[in-house]
Amino acid sequence: MIYSSILRKARYIVASSLLAVMGCENYTEISQPPSQLSGQAVFMDKTTATAAILGIYAKMRDSGVLAGNTSGMTVLSALYADELIYFGSGGTSAESFYTNSLLAADPDIASIWNNTYNQVYSANAALEGLETSTLPMDVKAPLQGEAYFIRAILYYYLVNFFGDIPWTDTTDFNHNRLLVRTSQAEVYEKIIDDLQRAVDLLPDTGVSQKIRPDKFAAYTLLARAYLETGQYAQAQDAASTVIGSNVFSLETPEMTFLKGSNSTIFQFSPFAEAYNTDFGRSFISVQGPPPFGALSATLTDAFPEGDLRRISWIISIENNGQIWYFPFKYKHSTYASEAEEYPVVLRLSECFLIRAEAKARQGLVTEAREDLNMIRANAGLENSNTQDNSGLLEEILKEWQLEYFTEYGQRFITLKRFGLADQILEQRKPGWDSTDQLWPLPQSDILSNPNLEPQNPGY
Repeated sequence: MIYSSILRKARYIVASSLLAVMGCENYTEISQPPSQLSGQAVFMDKTTATAAILGIYAKMRDSGVLAGNTSGMTVLSALYADELIYFGSGGTSAESFYTNSLLAADPDIASIWNNTYNQVYSANAALEGLETSTLPMDVKAPLQGEAYFIRAILYYYLVNFFGDIPWTDTTDFNHNRLLVRTSQAEVYEKIIDDLQRAVDLLPDTGVSQKIRPDKFAAYTLLARAYLETGQYAQAQDAASTVIGSNVFSLETPEMTFLKGSNSTIFQFSPFAEAYNTDFGRSFISVQGPPPFGALSATLTDAFPEGDLRRISWIISIENNGQIWYFPFKYKHSTYASEAEEYPVVLRLSECFLIRAEAKARQGLVTEAREDLNMIRANAGLENSNTQDNSGLLEEILKEWQLEYFTEYGQRFITLKRFGLADQILEQRKPGWDSTDQLWPLPQSDILSNPNLEPQNPGY
């Protein structure tokens, strides 16, 4: 059930929040506090309060909606949409995502759902602890901002993949065990409210290596939420705040995913300094046929000639005259003496695409085209000269596809926002049905809490 792994630890959040930071010293150089401190005591001390927040990032990196392993949402949603073709064994959970034949009892669905709500619980525990903390405001406020940001980004992905979901902002067991589902519209209202709070509380610039969010990370996610809810002027303004800050700049494709990239707005620190990313391990293959998955021809053929992203972000393997293509945004799949790549969560290109789309949907064709051409020029392509709004939106959709393939389900979310998921995926995917636009809630949760009924249609 929701929070099933942590409800018994409601009075000892360090056991669930802080222990996750062990082995992840890049997040902080501070020593680990005792694991049996009560939640209230944790947030009375700067060291333990900071460690509690950092522990949530470690859990987000390794499990739930933002994980980069083959059981994470990035890989599974790439199979679910039209980005990856599955080559692995039959009868697996991954095959069910590829064939769009998910069941409510799917173990990966339950894992993503429960791990993500576990992280929401930790964010709520942090906010509750910080509310009564006597820490100085200059210490407490940024930590509160991080907790609001964490909760917002987790709910953002949950609502996009599961639709109406239970929203909770408390650690109270009696409340959480009887949660009802909240409408998508109301969830977005709460996400926006959390992000507005985060903007007010977070610092202007993040810590070294951008492994903790600053206010520009919150503005980027706020721009997403406004775009998804049709608040285009607000989306434009939020994206403009990030672009106009001059804190970030577009990098060439070959430099974009290095840990020191100027285009990165927020990224996770790796598990260990020599580890690099799970994305490299999940996507890069050294053999053909591939043991798991490879990029679809639909994606690889969509790149125009000379596109630097096609050259830098895709790699091929040939065997007996057959060629398979793989994501190569992250180029390291093994340990190294020092990590060169961190998992990038938010980057500047998104702000240009959000602003281009928001402007186009307001009929500001010339201005939208200017933002689109920033992305095209960075990929080594000629400027778009499209004059009509519908044609420009088609080009923006394509740039979303080429710029953000195999990144945190962006392709699937974008197709739904454009209202094209059925039209495109029913032509390209085995077994696609309109009800597949939402994933099922885990059956175990519905059995434990009938208030979550009805199940999403089709399941």
